[in-house]
Amino acid sequence: ALPIYCDERVTVELRRQILRAIAEPDGHAAFSVTRHNTLMGRPVRFGDWVRDRPVRVFRRDAGRFSPDAVHERVIVQGTTGSLRGMLEHHPFRDMHAMVETMNRYSDLSAQLPGKRGSPPAIALLRGVGAFIRGYLLRGGFLDGWAGLLIAVSTAEGTFWRHAKRWQRARRP
Repeated sequence: ALPIYCDERVTVELRRQILRAIAEPDGHAAFSVTRHNTLMGRPVRFGDWVRDRPVRVFRRDAGRFSPDAVHERVIVQGTTGSLRGMLEHHPFRDMHAMVETMNRYSDLSAQLPGKRGSPPAIALLRGVGAFIRGYLLRGGFLDGWAGLLIAVSTAEGTFWRHAKRWQRARRP
């Protein structure tokens, strides 16, 4: 498997599809791929991490990365197709890395201009809502302990993102 980002691997089938797609001179400007997420070696099949189809293949003259500090995306000029092959995504080796990343991302998000955040009580409600969405409504509980860790981490990240933005907005 070939890496795209340091925590992503291209499967053999996806590699074949990429080579075929870029060989077409009048094809799409970019391609999205389905990411198969894992958590500490365990496959994730439900919850917030399932609906994941990032653009990972694009022509240099037709795409650029957004300036977002967290979860940048590709901005494409032209059409975007999709490739059927899977991109393997292994974002965290342990819980420590998961918590560390959540804290770093919420810090970066809090620094974004124009984001006011929410007072802690409202931030808590947003976090609880994120937990309910990922764990109950999207079936994260069906992934066992991995689904629980993802839902708790998402809820905590949501809480801290809004609370840190609120604190930043209140500083003189």
